[in-house]
Amino acid sequence: PPASAPDVIAALVAKGHDLFEQGEREAALSAWTKAAALDPRNAKIHNNRAAALFELGRRQEAIEACSEALRVQPGYAIAHMTRGEIYAAMGNRDAVMREYTALNAIDEALAQHLIELVRGLKDQPE
Repeated sequence: PPASAPDVIAALVAKGHDLFEQGEREAALSAWTKAAALDPRNAKIHNNRAAALFELGRRQEAIEACSEALRVQPGYAIAHMTRGEIYAAMGNRDAVMREYTALNAIDEALAQHLIELVRGLKDQPE
C-alpha cells in the first residue's frame, strides 16, 4: 500500500535530522522544506528549517522560518530560543531581549539559557 502522508512526513523529518547531523545542511533543509509543504501547521518542522537556514548563513530566512513556527504555534518556546540565537549572532540585542522576554513567560529555564548564550557571545573575541 502507498505510504500515508503522516508516514511520508515522519520519514522526511527523520531524513532531515540524519542529514543535519552529518553536516549536510542543504539536503536537510530540502527534506524539511518538503515536510513543511506537506504539514504546514507543524511548528517543529519550521523550526528545523530555521536551524538549517541559520547554519547555511541565511539568517533572514531563518528568522522568517521561526516566525512561521510561532505563527502556527504561538508560545512555541524552542522557536523563540532559535530566533533569539539568530538575533544574537546578528548582534541585534533589542531583538534578543524581545525573544528573552517572550521566552521567559513560557519557559524560564530556556530563557536563562538564551541569556547565558548571549553572555557567552560577548566574551568571544571578535
